[in-house]
Amino acid sequence: MTPTPTDTLVLEESTGRQIIVNLLGFDRLGLANDVLNAVRLDGRTWFQGIRFESDGVRSEGHIRLGIDRAETIDILLQRLNAITGLVRITQALAS
Repeated sequence: MTPTPTDTLVLEESTGRQIIVNLLGFDRLGLANDVLNAVRLDGRTWFQGIRFESDGVRSEGHIRLGIDRAETIDILLQRLNAITGLVRITQALAS
């Protein structure tokens, strides 16, 4: 099953915005590592908080990120959509 973003964010061109990415997927060895590697975008994102929970079948992740510009979200979503096992990816601006 291919993950589909449910929301589209529109950011101003300013820097230093925060987003929250919520993930839902099938639990498997290495899923959290794959997500962390996808989020590392050469200084364009920085982690502000991260949490993963799993029950052996399903995994949920919540990541708070700082981002440098709006285009970074598109790159991030492309990378997350390529991860095997993720079924839902949603994002929102952090308050």
